[in-house]
Amino acid sequence: MIVPMHRLELLCPAADRDTTLAALGALGVVHLAAVTQAQTQAADADGDALAARLARVRSVLDRLPAASSQDGDSPAVLAPDVLLEQARSLLEERERLAEAVEALQREREAVAPLGRYATEDLAALRAAGVVLTLYRFPNGARLPAVADAVWQDVESAANGDGSLHVLVGLAPPPELDVPPAPWPSRALAEVERLLAQKLARLEAVHQSLAQMAAQRGVLEQYAADLAQGLHWIQARQGMALLDAGTPVAHLRGFVPAADAAAVARACADQGWAAFTAPAVVSPHDDAEPQPPTLLRYPSWLDPVRTVFEAVGILPGYAEADVGAPVLVFLSLFFAMLVGDAGYGLLFLAASLLGRRLLPQVPRRAFVLLGVMSTATVVWGALTGVWFGAARLPGPLDGLRLDWLTGESANRNLMALCFLLGAVHLSLAHVWNVLRLWPSLQALAQVGWLGVVWTMYYGARLMVLSEPFPPWMLWVLGGSALLIVLFMTPRAQLKAQWTNHVMLPLNFISNFVDVVSYVRLYAVGAASLAMAQAVNEMALAGGVSGPVSGLLAAAILFVGHAGNILLACMGVLVHGVRLNTLEFANHMGLTWAGRPYAPFTTAARPATADPAATPRPSQAEGA
Repeated sequence: MIVPMHRLELLCPAADRDTTLAALGALGVVHLAAVTQAQTQAADADGDALAARLARVRSVLDRLPAASSQDGDSPAVLAPDVLLEQARSLLEERERLAEAVEALQREREAVAPLGRYATEDLAALRAAGVVLTLYRFPNGARLPAVADAVWQDVESAANGDGSLHVLVGLAPPPELDVPPAPWPSRALAEVERLLAQKLARLEAVHQSLAQMAAQRGVLEQYAADLAQGLHWIQARQGMALLDAGTPVAHLRGFVPAADAAAVARACADQGWAAFTAPAVVSPHDDAEPQPPTLLRYPSWLDPVRTVFEAVGILPGYAEADVGAPVLVFLSLFFAMLVGDAGYGLLFLAASLLGRRLLPQVPRRAFVLLGVMSTATVVWGALTGVWFGAARLPGPLDGLRLDWLTGESANRNLMALCFLLGAVHLSLAHVWNVLRLWPSLQALAQVGWLGVVWTMYYGARLMVLSEPFPPWMLWVLGGSALLIVLFMTPRAQLKAQWTNHVMLPLNFISNFVDVVSYVRLYAVGAASLAMAQAVNEMALAGGVSGPVSGLLAAAILFVGHAGNILLACMGVLVHGVRLNTLEFANHMGLTWAGRPYAPFTTAARPATADPAATPRPSQAEGA
């Protein structure tokens, strides 16, 4: 559920702002909000310097190689600022060297056709009156005759840009149709020598960075300290003075309702003037801070948080918490999209092994995979699909449902998809009716409910050629009337009249939404077809010996692994979309939630200069 929040308004002496932040940070439950919009944009020299240094540290961490256990003896641990500057200098040198190596390699390719010569030899020839002029002609072009001069073909000069030729004479050449090409400034030997130097230095830089990567943890901790310090400064800037010259600071934040009493007692103990009240959303006031969203679920529903975190979405504080329907329908969609009980067993085994081998991964991620895998095994058993096998053993074959596997299976599956879509979208509108009642807008949601089921029967007519019930036209008419009359409150009609203009398109969109659930059948059928094709490719010729057996095993492994990857992509593209887009649109969800991020601190803020980082006194941390 979305945890109820209380709004906190706190007044304290302006001189005690740091002490106040330290005390609130020790509580660790207050989500701070800037008092005014201007305060969120305020900055000072310390904050700018800290933000700039934090950006440099993160940039270095992004480019620094990962620590390796084969780096040999670890070097002496350096101070964070020294380590940062050395790493940044080496990374910049690495970039310059890489550019220089690339340029020298291009130069070597251009000079190589001229062969190995010394620049001194060219100078000696010129001193003796021999003129060497370089030309590039299109491949296959006829070389013009030049008096008192001979053409010398350059070995291996032909390429896509033409062929190089050297004109050797005792006088400057006459003007030709093709202008002379510039003579390389460096001979091949010189270019190779410089390239070898740059490559050697680049290798030395790589080794130095590999050794420095052993101290990556120092930079990561430094980045965490700087981020905490920046958070502190931003929080301090968000405490506005009530009036110019008044030594009172104003802090605003949000607290979970269950912690509001504890925060109020802490404020009283500190002698601060504080006020808490249930938080409300101000949809038409952009300057007013909106409450953050904190999700807390019972253990059986907690796995759905993995979906929200993976996709990066969060319902707004005033929006509906759709965790339960998302978990139920996503598990069902996962089963239908993957569609293979054998694959489901593999996923189930992966979830069990992952919990043992990857303890750092949140347990709820593997629980979610286990739930979806179990649903896949059940669905695959009902449809008789086990690794795409054509024939099944008796016990497995007995689990199939004729309605899902008989001659009308494809038709039945498509009808089931349309029914699931109508139920899924209807749930959204029923939920809205309960949330909006007794507002008249709830009647508009009843109208949308009728439209969804009209489109369900329309989809059956258009795709399956099923007869359309005539009485549904009356349902559609009554539903449209309810929507037109009650979708917009009278007070907002002037501002939201465009919603009525868009109604025809919204009706069409409802039809498209219902039909879009047929993707569950289409993707599942494609996955089955691919599994069967892999089996046919591997086993059609039989297994007559060890070699053919190994080849068949390799084809089966690669083919089914690829099919599993495609099925997982289908879940991300289709299963998640049906919940977070189609269903969410009918719910009116915008996923505009801001995550609850309580202000916590174990130390006073870091500064741009690590040596100047102060630590809190015991009184400040009390």
